[in-house]
Amino acid sequence: MVPQLAVLLSIILLIEFCCLLMYAAGGKTLSRFLQRTSNIRLMNRVAGSLMVGVAVWLAFG
Repeated sequence: MVPQLAVLLSIILLIEFCCLLMYAAGGKTLSRFLQRTSNIRLMNRVAGSLMVGVAVWLAFG
């Protein structure tokens, strides 16, 4: 029973470590992306469009 628990714990820790690495890499990439004003405007337009889409979905759903 104990070796199975150790394997399960190792798998969980490995997955958690990989997720943290991806999160950090994504933050670094997003930081570079948002240094330009045009990219910030683009991201705001995408976010606004998604919000309007969700509002329409909620209104008619």
